[in-house]
Amino acid sequence: RYWTTLHIDEFWTGEHEEVGQIVQGSGDPDAEIDVACRLGRGQQVSWLLGECKWKNRPVDQSTFRQLQVNARRLLGTAPVKQWLLFSRKGFAGELVNHPPEHTRLVDLEELYSRS
Repeated sequence: RYWTTLHIDEFWTGEHEEVGQIVQGSGDPDAEIDVACRLGRGQQVSWLLGECKWKNRPVDQSTFRQLQVNARRLLGTAPVKQWLLFSRKGFAGELVNHPPEHTRLVDLEELYSRS
């Protein structure tokens, strides 16, 4: 979330709320969204949403699909302007070669870079 706060201007130049997370009240871990920021105000609201994975294997397309499912479950049909995927071990070939539209892949090197 801290990285997203530092880089929010790369994704959105208008008004936005604080970067946080969304967790469904039942505590169901599949309903959690690790990084969430409401963008805009009033009728023009959209979202920036992200998922963080710190496993010992590259993140693949299934992680992105689960994030989309969680977004629909928690936010309904609210539009998503930007998707973020964070990974400790990088990303599988299909994500690197064909990232979904409006998706930023952030590996450890980028996450901890000083720029």
